[in-house]
Order: sequence, then structure tokens, then C-alpha cells
Amino acid sequence: MLSATRPTDGDLHLAELARRDRLSQAVAEGSARLLAADSLEHELPQVLSRIAELVRIDRVLVMQETLSQEGKPSLVLNCSWAGPNAAPFDIADIQAHAARDAQYLDWLRPLHEGRVIGAIRATAVGSVRAIMTAAGSMSLLLVPIRVAGRHWGHIGIDDCHGEHDWSADEIISLQVLAGIIGAAITRERSLEEIRRRDSLLQAMTKGITAVLTADAIRDVLPRVLEDIGKVTRIDRMLIVEGFHASALKPRECYSWSRGGIGSRVNLYQAAKDPLSRATVEEWALPLGEGQSAFASLQTSRVELRRLLQSAGLVSLLLVPIMVRGRIWGSVSFDDCGGGREWRPDEINALQVFADLIGAAITRERYVEEQRRLQEELYAQMQERERLDVELRLAQKLEAVGRLANGIAHEINTPIQFVGDSVSFLQSAVADLDTLLVQYQNAMQQFATDTSAITAVHALQEMQERVDLSFLRDEIPKSLERALEGVERVAGIVRAMKEFAHPDSGEQSGADLNHAIRTTLAVTHNEYKYCARVEPHFADLPQVICNIGELNQVFLNLIVNAAHAIHDAGREANDGRITISTQASQSEVLICIADNGCGIPNENIERIFDPFFTTKEVGRGTGQGLAIAHSIVVDKHGGAIDVESAVGEGTRFTVRLPIAGKNSVGAKGRPLHDKD
Repeated sequence: MLSATRPTDGDLHLAELARRDRLSQAVAEGSARLLAADSLEHELPQVLSRIAELVRIDRVLVMQETLSQEGKPSLVLNCSWAGPNAAPFDIADIQAHAARDAQYLDWLRPLHEGRVIGAIRATAVGSVRAIMTAAGSMSLLLVPIRVAGRHWGHIGIDDCHGEHDWSADEIISLQVLAGIIGAAITRERSLEEIRRRDSLLQAMTKGITAVLTADAIRDVLPRVLEDIGKVTRIDRMLIVEGFHASALKPRECYSWSRGGIGSRVNLYQAAKDPLSRATVEEWALPLGEGQSAFASLQTSRVELRRLLQSAGLVSLLLVPIMVRGRIWGSVSFDDCGGGREWRPDEINALQVFADLIGAAITRERYVEEQRRLQEELYAQMQERERLDVELRLAQKLEAVGRLANGIAHEINTPIQFVGDSVSFLQSAVADLDTLLVQYQNAMQQFATDTSAITAVHALQEMQERVDLSFLRDEIPKSLERALEGVERVAGIVRAMKEFAHPDSGEQSGADLNHAIRTTLAVTHNEYKYCARVEPHFADLPQVICNIGELNQVFLNLIVNAAHAIHDAGREANDGRITISTQASQSEVLICIADNGCGIPNENIERIFDPFFTTKEVGRGTGQGLAIAHSIVVDKHGGAIDVESAVGEGTRFTVRLPIAGKNSVGAKGRPLHDKD
């Protein structure tokens, strides 16, 4: 029968060495896993479990030290592992002591210096013993964790079943593990910062595009604030107007906050005593110089920390908004619980955003100022436009008068010469005809003379060749047509001279039917290829008016009718311009209608506006109907109405008082139509 062999000291030593090797290997493997992990949330508990097994402990806690909203120290459980034999544990007990127990905080202070601290419950005193008792811990070891060169928190290791004698190798391994955890947290923060920086850049780019392309920034800023607020992981964003922005007496313009975060107390209003108010004013003073202002519960003066606590803030960043080189307000970034720290590159990016808002406000102010000036100028220009229309009309009529008068004189002389020549030719042809008759009689006499027979035959052949009888019939007809054409040209010349005759500036009696006929003669070339004119003239009395100005009205309406028919694509046989006149006791009506393309309803109300035209460049200036309206309504006390249907045509009706604008009650003398 074999008996159990008791392990020797050498065997125990070798086992301990093997355990240490396994511990070193576990730390190395855990370090590699933590440094390669995308997230510590999944990997860290597994690494802690392996290390705890080798160190022979019951519980491991990774605690982060922060400040609460009240500015007091606070412990936050970041990660934990507990073995099957670990005593029940409530993290709230430790958190309560960390918040109010100065003795416990003093006990933790060596951790900030990078030192490891430990405790045995049997020898611990005060709050440390109370915490260990509540946690069921017999032995406790705390190893500091540093992140980016600053104290971050610690690893807490509990042995719930005995007084653990922590070996130097175990402490070194746990320190290495704490260093790796700190490095992994730094790496995770760096990756998160890169992702957050990219997200901030995208949000900034999107916001810049939205603000620059918006007609009004109030339409896009709420959404832009939300996007940037979520990316920067703050709880509230405000855009406020006022020199000291969120400090003195701001006017909140736009805001965004996370769900459950309410409005913020104004810091200046929260400052009840002169010292606190002076502190706030001094803190916000850099905004006036275009620099940001930052305050937090960790770094600011006591008075400012108290004001932050009263506003429910852990930290506050104000970025100035400059408009035309002067402070307008600020963008406020409120952190209500996370202790947000801002890097210089983040603040610079946010300053770019604030500068963009300032530029957008400047642009909106400029646009608003321009709109106000335009409204003022528009009111001032109404009278000027009316005077300009009259001046352009006078200049146009003067130029047309000079041109028409010159053309009339230039054409009249050669036309008279042609007329005289044709009249002379008509008389000469008659004499020639008489001579030919006598010549034919002579030929008959020569026919009896045998010596002249040959000459007579030659003359007869020549008569047949030139068709003398045809010439005798057609020459008089051709001369009549030539004289008729000359008379028509002379009529046009007379019409042009009448149309261009300078006005005296005074109104007098005039025959409107004759004026319309004169205008038709002048504009004949405008409508002869696209329409025929159907006049229906009634007997009209003499109308007190400025006939030269009314000629311009009739000309514009007739030319517009011809253009409308042409635009409708009608042939000359299909186009029709109907002109009718009629008289009542006090006024005359002139109606000019066409079957052209018509005027769309949306343009009817604008056709009499100066410079409004639907014609292509070169065919219309937008002045014709505006001038016509001014002449009829303003200068003659009449009215001009329009009826139109797209595709069917347009009808203008001009109403003129017979007695003139300034002679109400007078009656003109009827004048029957000359034709």
C-alpha cells in the first residue's frame, strides 16, 4: 500500500515559480489582447478573470475617479470581475464614502502619486475598515492607473477569505496590467478622438454648406446645432446675442439640448454678490477680444465653480461670434455631467463655425439693409419713373418727328419730279399715238405707189414685231398705274408729315378717325404681311386732346396687334386687326382688337408696368404700353382697358372724354367722317 508523498520545499518553490511564469505570461497575453482590442468592454473582463485566477483573489474592480455635478470627487465603476466565492458587494457604499468621507479620500491620495496602497481589515481603521466590512473584503490592494500622464483611477483587488500576503511579483504584474489598461484606454480614447474628429469635420462641413446655401440661417441652424452637439458629446448648445454672451444679459436666439436636459440658468443672474459678478465679467472678458472662454468644476476659481454648480454645469465653453469686427454674441457648449475637456484643435474648429455664423449674420444684415434701402428707393423712384417715361416719350417723339420730317422732304422732291415726268410722258404718248395714226394713213397712200411697196412691207413687219397695237393699249394703263403709285407714296409722305408734326403742348379739337387713318398709313409695313385691317369708323365729334400723343398710343396698339398675330403664326389672309370707333354724349371709344396669340392671365396685371415685356430682345422695350397708359389716363383723363384670351386674341379699349381732361361738361362739335 502506497502512502501520499508530502511536497517538499523545493516542490513548492518550483510550483510558485511556475505560477509566476503563468502570471507573467497571462499579463503579456492580456496586454496584447487589450492593446489590439477595438473595445475594452469585451476584452477587459476576460483578462481580469485570468489574472485573478493566477493571483488567487476573489474580486477585481476597475474604478475611474471623476467629479460629480456638485464638484465633489466621485468613483465610477468601469469594469469588474467577481469569483464564485466573492462576498456580496454594493458599489454605492464606496461611492458614498468617496463623495463625503475626507478620511477615505486622504487614504486614496497616494494613488495620485503613482503608489500602490493596501489594507488588511483586521488592522484597518475608520472608513477604510467600514468599506472593507461592507464589501466582505479581508485584504485589499489598490493599483493606480494613469492615462496620458494623469491619474485616471485604480484597480481594486479583493481577497474575501484571508489576509493575502501580496508578493512583489504579484504587485509588479498588477502594476504592469494597470499600465497596459492605461495605455489601452489612451489608445481607445485616441481612436475615439479620431472618429469624433472626423464626425465633427463632417458635421462642420455639412453645417457650413447648409448655412452658406440657406436663404435664412434661422431655417437651418437648429438642425446644425443638433448635429454638432451630438458629435461633440455635449448636453446643450446655445447661440446667444450679447457682448458677454452667456455671462451678462444675453438674448437666446437658437438652442439645442439632449433629451431630459432643461434650460440653463444665466450665470450673471445667478451671481448674487458683487464678487461673483466681477468674477463672471472677468472670465467672459476675452470674448470681446475674439477669444474663447472656458470654465469647469475642476480648474476654475471657487466663485465660478459655485456658479457652474448653480447652473447645473460641469464645464462651459463659450466661442465668440464676431460681426463686422465686433463681438455679437457667442456659441455656448454646455457639459452637464461628463467633465468634457476641449483640445485646441477642437476649439479652433468650433471657432471656424462661430466665424461662419458671424459671416451669415453679416450677410443677412446686409441683405436686410439692402431690402430696406430698395423699399425706400422704390418709393422715391415712382415719381421719377413717371417723369422718365414722359421724358423718353418726348425724346422719342422728337426723334421720330425729325426722322419722319427729313424723310418726307427727301422723298417729296424726287416724287414730284417723277410725277411731273410721268405726266409729261402721258402727254407725249398721246401725241405719239396721233403721229402713228397719221403715219398709218400715209402708209396706205404709199401702198398705191409701186416704188414704195418694199418700204411699206418692211414697216408692216416691224409693226407686227413690236406689236404696236398692244403697246398702244398697255402704255396708257401702265402710266395710270405709275401715277396711282406715285399718289400713294405722296399719301404716305403726307401721313408721315402729319404724324411727325410737332405738338404745341396744348390740347385742341382733333378728328380721331383721321388720326387713326394716318397712323395706319404709317404702320402699313408692320401689318401688311400678317394681317388685314377692318376699320369700322362711326361719326365722331372733335375731341379736345393732344393728337400727337394719341397718334403714339394708336401706333403702339396697332404695332402690338401686328406682332401678336405674327407670333400666333397666322397667314396674311387669316390675320385680322379690327379698329372701331363710337361716341356717346361725353366720351369716345376706340377699340383695337386682333386675333393673335393673346396675353396669359399672369401678365395681364403687369402689361402697363414700365419695362415689362414678353417680346424677345430687339422687338420690345417694355415702354410702349406704359407710355400709352400714361398718355390716356394721366394726360387725357381717360381709361385704357384690355381683354385677352390665350390663342384667341386681345382687345384694347381706349376711352377719351370729348371735352378734354380739364373741361368737364364741355361738348365737342360733331365732325362727320370725310370718307
